[in-house]
Amino acid sequence: MAKSYQNFRKKASFLAVFLLLPLIVDPVFAQTPADPKYPFQLVPYAQIHAPEAWDYATGSPSVVVALIDTGVDINNIDLIGNIWTNKKEIAGNGKDDDNNGYIDDVHGWNFVENNNDVRISKIQEVDDSQAVDHGTVLAGIIGAIGDNNYDGTGLNWRIKIMPLRAVDSGGSGSLTDVARAVDYAVKNGASIISLSLVGESNDIALSSALRNAYKRGVLVVAAAGNNRFVKEEEGDLAKIRRYPVCEDYGSSENWILGVTSVDSDDHVSSFANVGPCVDIAAPGENIYSTQRYAPEYGFMKDFDGGWFGTSFSVPFVVGAAALVKSVRPDWQAKEIIHNLLSTADDLDYNNPAYAGRLGYGRLNVYKAVKAAWESRKNNKK
Repeated sequence: MAKSYQNFRKKASFLAVFLLLPLIVDPVFAQTPADPKYPFQLVPYAQIHAPEAWDYATGSPSVVVALIDTGVDINNIDLIGNIWTNKKEIAGNGKDDDNNGYIDDVHGWNFVENNNDVRISKIQEVDDSQAVDHGTVLAGIIGAIGDNNYDGTGLNWRIKIMPLRAVDSGGSGSLTDVARAVDYAVKNGASIISLSLVGESNDIALSSALRNAYKRGVLVVAAAGNNRFVKEEEGDLAKIRRYPVCEDYGSSENWILGVTSVDSDDHVSSFANVGPCVDIAAPGENIYSTQRYAPEYGFMKDFDGGWFGTSFSVPFVVGAAALVKSVRPDWQAKEIIHNLLSTADDLDYNNPAYAGRLGYGRLNVYKAVKAAWESRKNNKK
């Protein structure tokens, strides 16, 4: 799969292409995280009405999100407490304690190097620095610890992120590895799978794995891609299919949640793909989040911004889905998809040239979480 996600560029360089159910009580208003770099994130969070959503829910550690990407810096101070742990595995004993086929997979698995190191421990000069950061940036948007007086915050202040490395440090990956990662996520308890990667061809094994995930109730969220920057026709998913976002194209059931990008004024991003595989849009420009911290390799910042691409729109939708799941743990993929799409804000008015090609509109986390909260409260009566 050549250059599996050409949508991870930073700043202008994108040119290169607990087990307890939540207590249902009236919301406590003014849930603003006390994190010093939160102001850098305020524009996209305000755009999707995240602060209002936090009045209802700030996440739950019972929700597990599988992040299939280039790996995650699980030692990042703003992520470490929200990283998934395989409680059936005994760390460092060299055994497959839970008999799932993976030895010492305490915090996920690295399908590229076939080991349990999900951080990219050895960074080389030939590695793409943007790719090295990529997975950690996504993780921070989904679930950097909130209100801990450190750096910024994720949409979920509490959550469990399962890092699965299936894309290498050059930004390329094997569809087979992605399929294996999807299967791992499903078998190990993930409720949501995040896929900020795009390829030009589909794959039988990956398609089967994704379909199985949906059948098991696991929500799959995928990036639409950035090909429209190169040429308008290249970004029209009605003419040129991209995968895995178009895996469900032509199906009677919507089982892949496709995400494109909008700017801060709700105009579709100049680079973002559009068309029938797109279900919803979210901010994808000038995004700030956690980054890979490895000063010995020249990675000096554990938080920064200026990220552009549909890659970074995906975690906003994933994070919103996780918040909804924290309120309605009984909901599966089908119900969460309906919730997110039915509460999205229309985009056609701002984008007449792309009317009907931006899905149901721009993500509104507040409406989605409130609707989930009210439905659960009504069920309790």
